[in-house]
Amino acid sequence: MAVRIREGLLWLNRWEGELTDHYRRGARRKTTAEQDQQLREYMDGHPFSNAEEAKRALGIDASTETLRTRLKEMGYNHRTPAVKPKLT
Repeated sequence: MAVRIREGLLWLNRWEGELTDHYRRGARRKTTAEQDQQLREYMDGHPFSNAEEAKRALGIDASTETLRTRLKEMGYNHRTPAVKPKLT
């Protein structure tokens, strides 16, 4: 099997040199810093609210899943409240 010298050197450089991951940009954020701040203030004022309610109240044009991600980044955790039987 014949391999050109140029092609062999190309493979050799790849093998010895650049085996690291390159920076990948990824997708742009759907929410602005201002919207993130509004979301934080809303959640501080309404601690039992969820991402769906915050989206409706603030009018943010992003998916509910995106808002959940932002809330996780801010340190908010989603938990389903316990359902307790009524005593009376």
